[in-house]
Amino acid sequence: MKKIIFLCLILFPNKGLIGSVNNNPFEYFSLSIELLKNVNNNDLHYFYQPQNGLKTSITTPFYWGDIQASIHLLPYFGKEQNYVDFIGIHQNLKWGGKLYFSNRIRWFNGMGIGWYIFYLTDKVVAGQIESELSTGFLSQVQYSINKNINLNIEINIDRIFTYKTIDLVHISMGISYLFKTPDWMRLFLE
Repeated sequence: MKKIIFLCLILFPNKGLIGSVNNNPFEYFSLSIELLKNVNNNDLHYFYQPQNGLKTSITTPFYWGDIQASIHLLPYFGKEQNYVDFIGIHQNLKWGGKLYFSNRIRWFNGMGIGWYIFYLTDKVVAGQIESELSTGFLSQVQYSINKNINLNIEINIDRIFTYKTIDLVHISMGISYLFKTPDWMRLFLE
């Protein structure tokens, strides 16, 4: 029961601890770019060495909470010659809520689903892909530098549903820029 209450407090607050419906969904969107680092160690890491990667995302207010679409690009190099190198391409969609600590500091937590692509880059099998469904959790702290620019620090915990599930933990840091959504785009999204 304590876990359910904790999840509700994290996922459902809006402007404090009171949840509310957003009357202006898609009013603005935030475009971010972040450096990405895989920080956990599991069976995958016995065979592959993750390199630094890149994450880009678009976040917008939704009817309730916020919704974020993102893509992570992270190369993995085989630790031995017979392990095929690949680029992990993780596309995902996460929904959650923000907790406002001040005018400058926000904490966003969300969860969602995604599609993880193993893009093989070895000379023998270059261009082949394998893909799997994923689920994930995101926790992000934003610090507003000014009205439109934010500094983001976040952690993503994702599970990839391969034959033997793969759990990945990524931390990332970068900047985001806030744009007013053009009217034609709001009409399309609504």
